[in-house]
Amino acid sequence: MPHLPVVLLCLLSSSLAGPVLAQSPEPAEAPAANRIWGVVFTKGGEGYAGFLRFVSARHSASWVDSFQAEQSVGDEPFRAWANAIRDGAPSVRTVELKGYRITWNTGEDDFSSRSGDFPGTRVIRIPFGSLADLRGQPPRGRTLFLSIGLRGPGANDGETPPKPELVWSGAGRGLILRYTDDWRSTTIEVEGLDGAHATVAFRDVESVAFQPPPGAGEPPSAPLFGTAVDRSGRSFTGFVNLDGNTVLESDILEGWFDGRSSRSIPLGDIRALERVTMETGRGPSEGLRVTLAAGEAVELAPGRERRGSSIAVAVTDPGLGTVTMDWEAFSALHLHDPDGYAAGSAGCLGDRVGSAPTALGYDSFDGGTPVRGTVVTGTGEEFEGRIRWGTLKEWSWDLLHGSMDGTELAVRFANVRSIERMAAPDQPPAPGGAGDAPAGRIRINLLDGRTCEMSVQGDIGPGDAGILVRPADDGTDEDRSGWRLIRWRDVRIVRFEHPGRGVPGS
Repeated sequence: MPHLPVVLLCLLSSSLAGPVLAQSPEPAEAPAANRIWGVVFTKGGEGYAGFLRFVSARHSASWVDSFQAEQSVGDEPFRAWANAIRDGAPSVRTVELKGYRITWNTGEDDFSSRSGDFPGTRVIRIPFGSLADLRGQPPRGRTLFLSIGLRGPGANDGETPPKPELVWSGAGRGLILRYTDDWRSTTIEVEGLDGAHATVAFRDVESVAFQPPPGAGEPPSAPLFGTAVDRSGRSFTGFVNLDGNTVLESDILEGWFDGRSSRSIPLGDIRALERVTMETGRGPSEGLRVTLAAGEAVELAPGRERRGSSIAVAVTDPGLGTVTMDWEAFSALHLHDPDGYAAGSAGCLGDRVGSAPTALGYDSFDGGTPVRGTVVTGTGEEFEGRIRWGTLKEWSWDLLHGSMDGTELAVRFANVRSIERMAAPDQPPAPGGAGDAPAGRIRINLLDGRTCEMSVQGDIGPGDAGILVRPADDGTDEDRSGWRLIRWRDVRIVRFEHPGRGVPGS
């Protein structure tokens, strides 16, 4: 297998701590701009440059795709919440035993009773376009640690904390994370401009440096792009991932077609996948009708190699987030060029303000910023400052999870103009507009003009940890005092600030 050319200004020896990468002479055009480009350095001293595909439980090949890892939370978020909920007063614990009541102050350092609202870890999903680099850390048993550098001023300028398991997201522009997928089977596929290929096992990776692709290069395959429709008729348009592993037009759909023969079809030759009911030897069964670009339509039926025709579809709309439909929610998928993206997603109401970009390259992203805004209560009080949603989510790349009748949404805070708590449909709004809404029902107003209504589990609702606001922010992450807690039941609307906001996905 030929080695892929490494785009460097200087050749690197065994030390890969500071690679200097050549800059692209001109911006790449779509579809090249949409594909992840970078240089993969191995522990053996080799370097491979090209279009990257991360092969794991969920494949990733585009800048809008998310790098997923597990982050240790530590005690700081719980400490901030505990101090806010008792407004600085000592924490009091009481035990009754044989008719006697014993009461004592626990102090803020007693975290033995951490509730389920404050897990020791959380899964974070950061767009690949927000990463400057990632580096392997010494594994601990079967756990692989990674350090990732986020793009932007001050990236990677912080010291590496001595205890990676206690890292919190405010520690500089770098994070140390646990890789959540089975890293022993994860690989990175590299496709060079000269057609050469390389596959690097993730456990052998020393580092990956991300950069825009060269302007003169074209990837061997473009990302899948299309519109998915759920059973309720809602449609969502964006970059498509089928079953977690089909992300490019060159990927293959395989199965038993018309119940008789096995067939392999490149996704680039398919125009639509539709859920249908068909007759089989065992009676009616649900399957897929596949419509090809040439006009031919064939049916993918259950049987032999494929037991059932169920699929899962994820669509990443850069102006919204990621929409996921399992087989129960899925109705159809129409594949088309990104030029059709300007029509927007009908799953959220309203017209998009302006046309959406057809290419979302590396320059369309940043490394993320702290979430800031104003929380307005039902009584009209306003609290402005830095925001932690649910005590843990405080960065623009963080996600708010919800659902629309079985269709799952993960909305990036970077795309949200405001979030409103909705009143119950059969009850008049309460004074001040808060209302007694069903648990978790919200309206999300996006920056591009669209509106989504959905229910949210975990992030809000009964037992929610609320929203923390810190009005005084001196720009440092060490001082976490001064947080104010607003319970979700008291919230009317949250308005978000987006200073310097550019295109969707940034």
